[in-house]
Amino acid sequence: MTSQLPAVIERSTVIAAVEHRGMADLAVRLGWSPTEVNHVLIADFETINAWTSTETARLRSMTPEDVADLGPIHDLEFPKTYYSAGDLASRSSRGEQIVLIAERDDGSFAGYIAGQIQPDGDGYIDFLAVSPSARRTGIGMGLVVAMCQQLVSRSSTQRVCLTVQDGRAPARRLYESLGFRYDASIVGFESMVPLVTR
Repeated sequence: MTSQLPAVIERSTVIAAVEHRGMADLAVRLGWSPTEVNHVLIADFETINAWTSTETARLRSMTPEDVADLGPIHDLEFPKTYYSAGDLASRSSRGEQIVLIAERDDGSFAGYIAGQIQPDGDGYIDFLAVSPSARRTGIGMGLVVAMCQQLVSRSSTQRVCLTVQDGRAPARRLYESLGFRYDASIVGFESMVPLVTR
């Protein structure tokens, strides 16, 4: 199957539960590099429905003009990720992605969140980042609440999932304070070339 991938695909990632020793052993034998452990968190309709709006900034949908502000923080927080800031703008304009921008009172960029409905019907939060000067002001929580309310209203499973890196303790605390529950811990194993020669 990987022979059908576009040539721009330069690396492959296989994801497994942390406790899956067979996959870890295979990865070592094949020379695949492990990624940081991520934790899968889930919030269901009842949890999300109990939240009240916590907007501490003006929220609006992303426009192509936001790439200049969103791009630097997106690249810093999520290097080598699957969507660039430009991709998010394009996907948002086509209705494939929900991207909300938080602005301060003076109209300056304060942060963003991106989410989508996955093929299985779950809502999924792809990215959340708040400008360093706007952290610990409630903007992150406001973005999460607004995104989850939009996603759960469109989700056929009435739940929202996300993954958060093990080293992002402040983000984990935020999600847990809102009632997201732990589901699993996963790790990726990366190959810098496709798994099968084209």
